[in-house]
Amino acid sequence: MNSCFRQPFLLNRRQTLNEPDRLDTPKELIDACIKGKAGAHEELYRRYKSKLMGIALRYAGSREHAQDILQEAFISILGKCGAYKGSGSFEGWMTRVVINTAISFNRKWEYRRNELPESHVEWEDYQVTADIKLQEKELLGLVQKLPPGYRTVFNMYVVDGYSHDEIAEHLNVNVSTSKTQLMKAKQRLAEWIGKMERKDIMR
Repeated sequence: MNSCFRQPFLLNRRQTLNEPDRLDTPKELIDACIKGKAGAHEELYRRYKSKLMGIALRYAGSREHAQDILQEAFISILGKCGAYKGSGSFEGWMTRVVINTAISFNRKWEYRRNELPESHVEWEDYQVTADIKLQEKELLGLVQKLPPGYRTVFNMYVVDGYSHDEIAEHLNVNVSTSKTQLMKAKQRLAEWIGKMERKDIMR
C-alpha cells in the first residue's frame, strides 16, 4: 500500500511550506486544498494527523492497521474536501470519514465472523464494574485486542456516541446484534481488567 501518509509528503521543486497564503482557519486550509495550493495537503496532514491517528488506533487491531486506515482516510478527505459545506466542525467531518474508513477496513477483515446470535440480555442492567485505573495506553491496548466486531461497536457506542440504531444502519446488522456486540466487548474488557487488577494485588 502507498506509504505517502506514513512519512512527510515529498514536495516537488515548486512546492514549499512557506507559502505567503495564510492557512490559519479550517476554511482557509480547505480552500487551499481544493485549489491545490502548494503545501496545503501537507499542512492538513501535519495539523490533524495526531488527532485522527488516535481515532484510527481505537478502531484498528494494530498500529500497522491504524496507519492503513489513516492513509485511506486522508486520501478520502483530500478527495472530498469540496463536499464539506461548513455544517459542523471540519474536524468532526474528518472524524466521521476516519470512522467510516475504519468500518470498511474491518469489514475486509471478516467482520461478520465475529457477529453473535440475538440474545435476550437486559442490556441496561449490564455495566463494566472493574475499578482498576488504567493508563490510556493500557486501555487502548485492551480495546485493540477485541475482535473487530466487538471493537467497532464498542468505539462507536461508548466513545463516539452513536446509538444502536445508527450502528445497525452503518454496519448493516440488527440492533440486537449491535447490543450483543457491545455487551460482549464490555464483558471481555472487564475480564481482562480484572486479571490485571489481580496481578497488581499479588505483586
